[in-house]
Amino acid sequence: MTALCRVCGYVLLMPVVVLERMPLTDDFISNQYLDRKEYLNDIRIFECQNCGLVQNPADFDHEGYYQDYQYSSGHSSFVQSFMRRYAEVVCDVYEHLHHKRPSAVLEIGSGDGEQLKQFKLLSVQRVLGVEPSEFLAQIASESGIPTQVDLFGVHTKDKLTETFDVC
Repeated sequence: MTALCRVCGYVLLMPVVVLERMPLTDDFISNQYLDRKEYLNDIRIFECQNCGLVQNPADFDHEGYYQDYQYSSGHSSFVQSFMRRYAEVVCDVYEHLHHKRPSAVLEIGSGDGEQLKQFKLLSVQRVLGVEPSEFLAQIASESGIPTQVDLFGVHTKDKLTETFDVC
């Protein structure tokens, strides 16, 4: 089956990362579900040679998965330090390539908005998160990070009315 880029529709040729037989979980399985077969699938991550988006083009039924999704790592000092350094490096690389700092950052799967907060601390003027979990999107919005509740896909680009320097 041919994989297509979620944004531009370009044929994705070769994965850059392959993780075999990965579970779709973020929690421990409770005793009542131990007899069920666990969802395992290979994860193939591609980089689009046309638009540069790094993505997992595989689709599965997400209905219900993000309804109770509340995983957040923003409270960890290690993760906060990583996010701060990541934002610094992204801004520095962008400045090196474009001779100016980025003014707009879009994050797909932005969770509670902690990564985008780091970009705001570096004076990025406009940030936007796209997050399928209503719970996490609400936390981000309440802390000043604009967040669109959506599972990113081809349909998402039609909802975005602005352009971004960094995604």
